[in-house]
Amino acid sequence: MEHIQETCYLKVLVLASLNREVNIVTDDYNWEGLFGKKLNVFSLRESVKNLSNEKQKFHVIWNEGENEEEIFAKHVKFNGWAGSSFNIADHLKSLGMIDVTLAAFVDQGPQLKDLHDYLSQRGIKFIPLWASNTGVTFVFEDEERKAESIVCMEKPAKIETSYNRNKLLEQSWDVIICSSTPENINVLNLMIEIFSNNPNAIKTLMPSLKLIQSEDRDIKKTFQELISMTTIFQVNDLEAGRYLSLLNPESPQKPLYRRKLVMDLVKQLYVPVLIVTMGEWGSAVVVSDHEKEPRQIHQEALKPKWSIKSTVGSGDAFHAGFVRVYAQAEEKHNDDSLDLATRMGSEMAIRNLCTWGANMSQDESKKMLPIEFLSIVRSYR
Repeated sequence: MEHIQETCYLKVLVLASLNREVNIVTDDYNWEGLFGKKLNVFSLRESVKNLSNEKQKFHVIWNEGENEEEIFAKHVKFNGWAGSSFNIADHLKSLGMIDVTLAAFVDQGPQLKDLHDYLSQRGIKFIPLWASNTGVTFVFEDEERKAESIVCMEKPAKIETSYNRNKLLEQSWDVIICSSTPENINVLNLMIEIFSNNPNAIKTLMPSLKLIQSEDRDIKKTFQELISMTTIFQVNDLEAGRYLSLLNPESPQKPLYRRKLVMDLVKQLYVPVLIVTMGEWGSAVVVSDHEKEPRQIHQEALKPKWSIKSTVGSGDAFHAGFVRVYAQAEEKHNDDSLDLATRMGSEMAIRNLCTWGANMSQDESKKMLPIEFLSIVRSYR
């Protein structure tokens, strides 16, 4: 593993919409019928009347046209920039990736300068792309049921892909990461163009559940084209099962054993590296080669070093850890390189589970630093 160093100068692009994340604990909301679900939130705003000695008030509209609800936060655990793209870029910087650029769909309002300054402090380059609003991920938990949470996501209502497009297409990238890829034909076409312009780059794809479930014929066709150009394709077990059921609607809708689920997915799409994350059951990485049978690597979930806080963002953390090793590995499909990449993904995921907020910015002490990263590399086997 001598070729994997403490720092890495490959030029990385992380592309997606960007969210703010609000993670709260409450004790006065009716959770009946909501727990365990990922919901859409149409609009979320913080009350301007919040006082330091009172519970923090949020106004939420779950679907367009519905009445506004008030939710009172007993504790606000995290309130800051997040979103899949931000999380991955932030993790890669902490792992010693020097040249990381985040291209994100955000509104051009007053928050843009704050975001630019925030990223500059972390040494992350920023290319703002245009969206009608900056989305919000709203995570809230009940103090009585700490292991459970509801994730509500507000995505940009409109996205325009011509703004700053040239800044993406005129540069050469070594690694291109498309995370939480939206159900948007213009965004998919932009990704295909960037992939085409960088034929030798490592290209990774993490589709959103909405994209996987899309019934739009053009989007489905373009999504398949994008997959065919992808080096690393990552989904969780829920997304993998949903994808399989859509590919074969006649198949039984019973839950699949996880090992069968992974191998069935391999048969349905060809990508050099397929990753399926499975929470407490660990993760599976399948490497496909035209000349050999697919190889599957199973990584058991690691034991946490600290108490578990939130599962939000653990898939992003896994992806960053895996890509960090894979990108710098001299022989990328060597068993040792893949084992180490999978282990590093799990190391990152378990740290993320032990923090509030998906990017660990509120608990810098739990971030993995480049020297720690190199120590794991050196001690591996």
